[in-house]
Amino acid sequence: MIGRLFAPGALVGSALLFVPIAIFSLIAWQTFGRAPQGTVTHYLILTVAVLAFSTFTGNSGILSFGHAAFMGLAAHITGVLTMPVAQKGVFLDKLPSWLATTEMHFLAAGLIAVVLVTLIGFLVGIPISRLGGPSAAIATLGLLIIVYGVIVGARDFTRGSQAL
Repeated sequence: MIGRLFAPGALVGSALLFVPIAIFSLIAWQTFGRAPQGTVTHYLILTVAVLAFSTFTGNSGILSFGHAAFMGLAAHITGVLTMPVAQKGVFLDKLPSWLATTEMHFLAAGLIAVVLVTLIGFLVGIPISRLGGPSAAIATLGLLIIVYGVIVGARDFTRGSQAL
């Protein structure tokens, strides 16, 4: 498996996929206004999600609903960390003081979100990886439902279904 990931053909194929997307994204980001920048950002987020889903499903043969749960967690973590302190005081007034007074740049917050979600994914993935076939798909669906319930139910941290 690892040998296939780092085979010269795989690296060339990845570069051929990455370079045009990166060039298009940089040109669009530097040339156009905020609305097209948002569209490009949305496109890149969905591209990462599709590639992750395709890689996992293609390599394991297991249908996973957990990817959406991890994207939701990362989005909320990034949103809370990048929200201005003044807005947190209004919308999320019950946050712990260390979190209520923290405002980060998008890239730093995104990196922290990726690290936290990776740790959560590792901890959750250990028992799920022991399952196979339909039971693994049901377990990842259960994970998605749990994360959704926590995000909607933890109104003090996420504003529930009102969004950030």
